[in-house]
Amino acid sequence: MAGASTTTPWGPYAPTTYRKDIPVKFTELSEKIATEAEQYEESTLLVIKKWHGSLRSIADCIIEAGREGVDPEESKWILGDIKFILSSVAVGAAIMLESLGVTDPAADFNAEYALAATKHPGMTLDSDQHTNESRFYALAEEVGEVCAALTYDNKASTGHNSDLISEVTQVGGLAIAWLLRYRTEES
Repeated sequence: MAGASTTTPWGPYAPTTYRKDIPVKFTELSEKIATEAEQYEESTLLVIKKWHGSLRSIADCIIEAGREGVDPEESKWILGDIKFILSSVAVGAAIMLESLGVTDPAADFNAEYALAATKHPGMTLDSDQHTNESRFYALAEEVGEVCAALTYDNKASTGHNSDLISEVTQVGGLAIAWLLRYRTEES
C-alpha cells in the first residue's frame, strides 16, 4: 500500500486505512494466512495440539522478556518471536475452518475482526490498550472455547453450546489482530 508508514510498531501492517471498519492491513494479512493454509491438511487434534504448544511458547516469550534485568533490545527481540507463533496459530485456524467446510476463511476472519471492533471499540488485540499478557489470556480463552465446542456434550444441556466454526474463527481473528503488531514488510 503506497504511503504506509513503517515507523509504527506494526510496520507496513499499521491499521491506518479502513474498509468497513477493518484495517486494510488486517484483510491483506488474513488473505495471506488463508492462502498459506491451503497448502496443508491437518487433523483437528493436531491443530489443537499445536495451539496449546503455541500458547506455552507465547507465555514463555512474555515471561522471559519481562524478567528483571533483561536488556530492552533483548526483550524486543524475544517478543518478536511471538510473530512466528501467532502466524502458526492463525494458519491452524484457517486449516480447521477449511476442514469444517468454510470456503473463505479470510472473509470469516475479516468479519470477526469487524464484529470485535464494534463489540469492543479500541480493544482489538492490535490496540495499544492491551498488554501482551492480556492478549495472551484472550487468545488462550478462545482456544479453550474451541476445545469446549469439541466436547461430546457441547450441544446437550450439560455442555457449552458453542459454535465450533465461530470459535475457530475467533482464534484466527485474535491471532491475526495480535500479529499486526509484529508484522514487517516481507520481500
